[in-house]
Amino acid sequence: MKTNEITAIPELLAMLDIENSIITLDAMGCQKEIVKLIVKQKADYILALKGHHSGLQGELEAWWHKCQREGFTADNFDEHTTIDSGHGRIETRRCQQVLVNKSWLNNKYQWVGLKSIIKVTSIRRQLTWPVRDN
Repeated sequence: MKTNEITAIPELLAMLDIENSIITLDAMGCQKEIVKLIVKQKADYILALKGHHSGLQGELEAWWHKCQREGFTADNFDEHTTIDSGHGRIETRRCQQVLVNKSWLNNKYQWVGLKSIIKVTSIRRQLTWPVRDN
C-alpha cells in the first residue's frame, strides 16, 4: 500500500517522543500543519524550501537581501565554510544563517517557530590534469 508523505508524517510524529529534538524534512514535509505539530510537541525543525512555496521563498529571499543590504551583524548572522577534496574534485560548501524578524514578514508567511533562514551554497570543481603528448 502506497501512502502519501503529507498524511504519513503527522501520523509518525504523533507516535514519536520528539521533545527537545530537531526534526528535518525534505520539501514534501514543508507544510504549515506539520510544523504546528512539531512545535506543539516542543521540538524544532529544519525544512527544505522549494519552488512550490514560491510566496514564502520570495519573502525569505527578500528578507535575506534586506539583511545583506543593511549589513549582516554578529547578532543576526553566522556562517561556516568547508572545503573537501576527493574523487578528482574539490567541493566548497558554505552554510549561512540569518535570524528572521517576524514583524517584517507578511502575516501569510509567518510560520510557527520560524527563527532563521539557512542558505547552503555548494560549488564543485572538477580537477583537470594536463595531457602530455609523447
